[in-house]
Amino acid sequence: MTTHAAALKKLATWGGLALVTLALWLPLGFVQAGEMVLKGKEIGNTTEATWIQIGDDESHGIGTYQMTWLIFLEDGQVGTATDKGTFESNKGVGTHQGYFVATYADGSTQMLKYQGTSKPAGEKTSAVQGKSTYISGTGRFDGMKGEGTYTGTQYSNGMYVLEWEAKVTVPD
Repeated sequence: MTTHAAALKKLATWGGLALVTLALWLPLGFVQAGEMVLKGKEIGNTTEATWIQIGDDESHGIGTYQMTWLIFLEDGQVGTATDKGTFESNKGVGTHQGYFVATYADGSTQMLKYQGTSKPAGEKTSAVQGKSTYISGTGRFDGMKGEGTYTGTQYSNGMYVLEWEAKVTVPD
């Protein structure tokens, strides 16, 4: 097994980090000034992962990951995203944090910072959850600020399915 494949397997086996991934709070709809609540779902795929064993136990390690996502908003709009982060995992229980950049058809972008946890939820799945903060945006998301939460499932093949909700403010 290649180092890359072994790292992906370890990431998936030990609960990885959902990155969540996280980062599912990305509003795609037409943005109006003021405060709003946004909701959506995301499907993510781990495209790259590294694993460094700590040494106290073979299941205890740290690493990095990259992911790609499809974002589905309640209003039917779709976007894509990339996600880069770090994690620590021990016997399937772990933490993760990273940055999520979403891009939409009109060229608008959003950048989120997130952090969360994961824990075993079945033989081949882990439950993930976390919080996110909008840190920048362009186009219709220029000046957007807010916070969100996400929950979901990580599968042993490196795939994720997340639901999210965010409360954001868009300047006038």
